[in-house]
Amino acid sequence: MKKLRILTALIVSTMLFLTAALNASADCGPKPYINVIFTNTGGERYYSTFLAPSTAPWESHAVTEKDLGTEWFAGLNEEEQDAMRAFVEYPAPEGYSPFRYLLSDSSEPSLRWSYMPPDEFIVVVYFPESGRTIGSDICHTYAFGSIFTADLSGQEINVDSRQNIVVEPSYQVGTWLLEFAARALITIAVELVVALIFGYWEKRTLLFFTVVNLATQILLNIILSLANINYGFLIFLFAYLIGEIAVVTFEAVLYGNIIGKYSRHSGTVRAVFYAICANLASLFAGVMFTVYFAFLIG
Repeated sequence: MKKLRILTALIVSTMLFLTAALNASADCGPKPYINVIFTNTGGERYYSTFLAPSTAPWESHAVTEKDLGTEWFAGLNEEEQDAMRAFVEYPAPEGYSPFRYLLSDSSEPSLRWSYMPPDEFIVVVYFPESGRTIGSDICHTYAFGSIFTADLSGQEINVDSRQNIVVEPSYQVGTWLLEFAARALITIAVELVVALIFGYWEKRTLLFFTVVNLATQILLNIILSLANINYGFLIFLFAYLIGEIAVVTFEAVLYGNIIGKYSRHSGTVRAVFYAICANLASLFAGVMFTVYFAFLIG
C-alpha cells in the first residue's frame, strides 16, 4: 500500500506540473483563427480582405476614408491602393470596416485572420483588371478554428449586387478523424508496450487491454473533439488531463478486479500499478502528439 500511495502522489504531481506548464505557456499555444479558401476563381487576379465591426483589439487598425491619405496608405503599391479604396467604399452594413494588414492577393492560397478574429465578418474581393468589387453576406465563426470556402464562380453574374460570394463552413471531418485515429493508435501502442514490461505477455490479456483502451479512447476523444471545436487548444489540453485522470481511475479499478480472468498475473497491486504507469506514458505521448499535430495543421 505504501508503493500505491507513492505512485498516486507521483501521478497527481505530474498532472499538476503539466497543468502549471500549460497555464504558464498559454499565450504560446495556437490562437483562434478564420481561414477562407477561395474556389472557382476563374484565373483572374484579385485582392481580398475582411470587413468586420471595429472592436478591440482591432479598432485602431480600422481603415476609413481619412486613412487613404496617410503614410501607411502611401506605402502600398498602386493596385493595393485601388483595392483598399474599393474596400473602404464597399456598401457594407454600418459599423463594418476593412483593416490594415489584412489585405491579401490571389498569390496567397487563402485569406486568413489569425489573431483575435471577430465573431462575424464579410469577405470582400476586388478584381483590379475589371475594377469590380464583390462581397458576401455576414458570416459567423463556428469553432475555435473556423475554416470556410468562398465560391467565386458567380462573380460575373449579377455583378451589381452586394452579395456575390457564397461563403460556407468547411468542416474538417477528415482532419478530426485522422487526429482521433492517430491518437488512439499511439495510446494503445504505448500501453501495450508498458503491458509487456509488466509481464503481461498472454495474447488474451493484450487483447483485453486493447478492447478496454479502444472503448475509453472513443469516449475520451468524443469529449476532446467537442472541447477543441468549441473552446480551443488549451481547453482541449485541460480536458485531456482531466479525462486521463478519469480513465486511469476507471482502468485501475477494472484491471484490479478482473485481471485474474485474463492473465496468470492476477495480483491487484500489479494491475493498478500497470494502469497508472500505462496511462502516464500514454498521456505524455498523447500530449506531445497533440501539440505537434496542432502546430502542423495550424
